Amino acid sequence: MAPMVTWLMSALWLGERAFTPSRHAGMVLGLAGLTVMFATAVDIDARAAIEILNLEF
Repeated sequence: MAPMVTWLMSALWLGERAFTPSRHAGMVLGLAGLTVMFATAVDIDARAAIEILNLEF
């Protein structure tokens, strides 16, 4: 997740023009691939999901 945040912040803060459609598609596909790989390895119940959302917001 850190490379995506770094990429987004550099695009916004530094004015980098690296936000091309092909790079955006690559990031989305990479995140989708990680989701598929780790979705079965993570067991999150309702209480854990609430705690994760509390950390995020």
